[in-house]
Amino acid sequence: MTRKISFSALCEEEKQKPTKLEDLYARAARVTRKAVTTVKMWAIGRQMPDDLTIEILAKEFQCDFDYLKESFAALVEQYKGRKEAKEAV
Repeated sequence: MTRKISFSALCEEEKQKPTKLEDLYARAARVTRKAVTTVKMWAIGRQMPDDLTIEILAKEFQCDFDYLKESFAALVEQYKGRKEAKEAV
């Protein structure tokens, strides 16, 4: 049986499905017991996870703790720079 659906409706359905990135956010949120929105804030550099959280993420994703911590710190600095540049305009 086929269903009657427009291509744009198919696109909308696909938009509603979780992506691999959303799966990553959900997994990080689950193992750290944080909200997905918090994980997204880490991803854009708006917030910095604490050392225990970074340790949990490093173990879960088999990453080097120091490198992961440095990369989070770099993201935070980039975010601050973008925010300051935006406020200067």
